[in-house]
Amino acid sequence: RMRMQPSSFPLIVAALLIPAAASAGEAQVEWQSPQNYTDIVSDDGPQQAFQDSLFSYLGDEFTRQAKRLPEGNVLKVTVTDFDMAGRVENGVREIQALWYPQMTLDYQLTDASGAVLSQQQGMVYAQQDYYNANSAIRQSQQNATSNEFYFEDAMVRQWFYNTFFEKKK
Repeated sequence: RMRMQPSSFPLIVAALLIPAAASAGEAQVEWQSPQNYTDIVSDDGPQQAFQDSLFSYLGDEFTRQAKRLPEGNVLKVTVTDFDMAGRVENGVREIQALWYPQMTLDYQLTDASGAVLSQQQGMVYAQQDYYNANSAIRQSQQNATSNEFYFEDAMVRQWFYNTFFEKKK
């Protein structure tokens, strides 16, 4: 009977993971002129730190979603406007049904050879179709400590799904 040495397990696991990582697409995100965005106002702490945190978090979400694309695909996104869910009133971000998140962006998706697969400029995406005030407030309360960008994150995921994976009728 052949026995594997415990030291060979990490190599086997790494070898199994390499093809999965290699088959992933990638994302490149540019936040263009954020000083002109509709609403990325901090309701807690310094504005620049809040903005950096928002862009980093959502940039990571674009990257996570792009990994679902075929190997060699590159998604280039330029965000030209952004409006967070809710409004800041008296230093507190309040969530109501009419204040859903929205973003305007340009994107281009290319394959491994650089050929353009799809692109659009000035695309406005709002999550209003998926946004219900009562569930939004409940989710906001439940997720406040774990993800302060819950609605914006959901909007990016939904945009990605609708743009690249939803079956067109």
